[in-house]
Amino acid sequence: MSLFNELKKRNVFRVGLAYVISAWVIAQVVDLVLDSIEAPAWVMQALLLGLGLGFIAALIIAWAYELTPEGIKREKDVVRDDSIANITSKKLNYITLAAALGVLVIFVYQQINPAVVNQVVEDKSITTESSINQDNNNQPDSTLSQDQAPIETSNKSIAVLPFVNMSNDPSQEYFSDGITEEILNVLVKNNQLLVAARTSAFAYKGKNIDIRTIGKELGVAHVLEGSVRRADDDLRITAQLIRVKDGFHLWSETYDRKLEKIFVLQEEIAIDISKALSVPLGIESSQLITNRTNDITAYDMFLKGRVLLRKRGKSIEQAANLMAEVIQKDPQYAPARALYALALNYIPGYLSSYQNKPLDLQQISAESLKNARIAVRLDPTLAMAHFALANNYREHLSWALAEDEYLKALTIAPNNIDVIEDYSQLLQTMGRLKESLSLAKKGYELEPQTPIAILNYIDKLSFGIDKPDYKKIEKLALQVLSIEPGSI
Repeated sequence: MSLFNELKKRNVFRVGLAYVISAWVIAQVVDLVLDSIEAPAWVMQALLLGLGLGFIAALIIAWAYELTPEGIKREKDVVRDDSIANITSKKLNYITLAAALGVLVIFVYQQINPAVVNQVVEDKSITTESSINQDNNNQPDSTLSQDQAPIETSNKSIAVLPFVNMSNDPSQEYFSDGITEEILNVLVKNNQLLVAARTSAFAYKGKNIDIRTIGKELGVAHVLEGSVRRADDDLRITAQLIRVKDGFHLWSETYDRKLEKIFVLQEEIAIDISKALSVPLGIESSQLITNRTNDITAYDMFLKGRVLLRKRGKSIEQAANLMAEVIQKDPQYAPARALYALALNYIPGYLSSYQNKPLDLQQISAESLKNARIAVRLDPTLAMAHFALANNYREHLSWALAEDEYLKALTIAPNNIDVIEDYSQLLQTMGRLKESLSLAKKGYELEPQTPIAILNYIDKLSFGIDKPDYKKIEKLALQVLSIEPGSI
């Protein structure tokens, strides 16, 4: 107790508390400034190291020295009657209070700034019930919960089923899937056309189900199916558009092209589909794919990396390494930058080592943030780039910045289930439970056959603002088990 009393008498505790709170405020402010000027990661690391060493120095000085009317003296040289430790303690209390107010100001800023952005959310109808009804006209009533009304199928709606790999090499499956997704992404840019989400459409891959049944389950009026045959640099893509109502073919075409013309081919197919549905694109064909690469090998590697990233687990490291190679081939290819940032961002959650070394979390985080920023700068219209940047900001507890990027991603790709899931998690963390639940519900209604969407909805129902509806949660859990047995 004598040591404790001595530490208390010499204001060591007060100095330590004041220093820690003040250092936290300084670090937060500097972090915002460094983010805005895109300073290298080592600057913040150096600051944190300096603050840490300064903390030790402050405690040593508080123990060994004392402030007197004659100036700073060694504690052992201070006459007790001349000590003004009590006055110093009051000054330290004021400093601590001022620093605590700084903490409060930063906290209020983080809460108010998202609240301002939230008005944009309401204006864009991203998280409101009305947007859910408008955005999901193409969803089946058979897969929705009982408390939801049947949804009318729009005649201007389509699902793009996974194109069949007709190549002799089964390992080319990633390429046929990639081409399917790229065509889907081009069609999504047509504001007059409702396109079923990728995950929902890909759930039918390899299943021998009648097209009319698939169309009804997905709630779309038309289904696009096809095949891809690749032999070296030669491509043959067949596509056919089928009307769900009667199973009749509205349009079909076979395209024979060289691999180097792949981007033009994707646009050509999207334009032909829009013409067949009498839905004008409303934009120039050259604007359909805004970010291309002249290195077809790099594009092929990107498609492979995207598949690897979705597998999670150890495949994440393979995806990251592959994207690092793509960036070396074409540093201006924004999709590769964004995918690389996402892969690095996911690594700490799945792996304990990277490139045969223990995880260097600071280096991985800094590299992910850098590439996400570059991707956004290269292509501001790329949803995946804003998504990667949002995840990085969320990791750094910059919630206002993260929300802004999530909103940008959802404006570009409103039906992206990955963005919806992570944004709803952010809203939950911020205590905005009603909005989080509404967004999770939208994700579920968009992709009612996707386990990740169902599990996210269950999570938000469990932590909702009202008493959890356990019957609904149980029903949803059983639905997940019917799709993926053993997943819960």
